[in-house]
Amino acid sequence: MLELGNKEEGWFRRGSYFEITRQYDKALAEYTKLSTLHPCCRSGFLHMARVYNVLQMSNRAVACIEKAQLLDPKRAKQLRWSLVQALDGVHDEARQAAILKQLIAEGGADGIEATYHMAVHAEGAGKFDDAESWMEKCLAASPKDAVFHVSLGKLMLARRTAKGKLASAINQLETAFHLAPENYEACYYLGLSYNYAGRVGDAILALRHAVDLQPRPARDIRP
Repeated sequence: MLELGNKEEGWFRRGSYFEITRQYDKALAEYTKLSTLHPCCRSGFLHMARVYNVLQMSNRAVACIEKAQLLDPKRAKQLRWSLVQALDGVHDEARQAAILKQLIAEGGADGIEATYHMAVHAEGAGKFDDAESWMEKCLAASPKDAVFHVSLGKLMLARRTAKGKLASAINQLETAFHLAPENYEACYYLGLSYNYAGRVGDAILALRHAVDLQPRPARDIRP
C-alpha cells in the first residue's frame, strides 16, 4: 500500500499488524504517522489510545481521545464512552461521573448504561446506598432486565444483616430467575439467599441448578 502511494491504508495496516502481534512500540509509530496525515485525522489518535489502554498507560490514552475530540468536534460525543473507559484507568472519578451524568440526562440506551456504571462505581467506592439507588433507576427504566435484578439482589445480599435487605435480595433474584432461568448468577445468588434465610431445601435446588448451568471446581464458588 505504501509503495502504491496509499499512505493512510498502509500505515493503518502496518499498525494493525504490529498491534495484533503485540509489537506495540512499532504499532504506535505507525499510528502516529497516520495521525499526522491530514489536519482532521482523529483515527490515528483513536488507534493510539487503544494501544495505550492495552499498555495501561491511561494518561496517554486520555490525551489521545481528547485530541480526537478536538479534531472532530461534530463527532466528539461519540467518543465519550472511550473517554469514560480511559478515565477509569487514571481514577478520575469526578470527571467520569460528570460524563456519565451527561449521558443519563440525554436518556436512551446510553443513559441506562451510564446509570448502571454509576451504580458499579458507587459500589466500588463503598457507597452502597447510592449504588442501590442507581440500580433501582436502572430497573425503573428497564424493569425486565435480568442483569439489573441480579445486580440489585447482590447489593442487597451483601447487606443482608440490615432490616429487610435479605427479603429484598430474594425478591430481586427470584425475579431475575423467572426472567432468565439460564442466568447462572441469578441461580447461584438465589441459592445463597435462600440459605441465609434458612430455606435449605430451596437453597439446594437453586444451587444444583446453578451447577448444572455452569459446572466448576468448588474453589471457584464464592459466597
